[in-house]
Amino acid sequence: GLSQLISSAMADQALAPDFQASLSKFGRRGTLRTRELSFSGEEKIWAKTGTIDGVSSIAGTMELKDKTLAAFVIITNGQISKSESTAREDFILRSFLAADFGSKH
Repeated sequence: GLSQLISSAMADQALAPDFQASLSKFGRRGTLRTRELSFSGEEKIWAKTGTIDGVSSIAGTMELKDKTLAAFVIITNGQISKSESTAREDFILRSFLAADFGSKH
């Protein structure tokens, strides 16, 4: 699926630099500039966001403690607000970070 495509792009020496440069950095730039997870490791998340009526998504990569990259895709679908979708996405990302980094800021 989409996470395999992201993983393949990041593993390709020719594609990886441009692909990562096209992604927003959590809390730093792009559409994720103002989003904050308040968790150690959030600065290692690079992603793209997207929304259409009733659907919200975030997909990208996360650098883990061991310096490997993990691809992720989160899609919420249903009759919930954009803010609720974002809250759910952020909850899942915090869970990923807690599992890998183990501690809160």
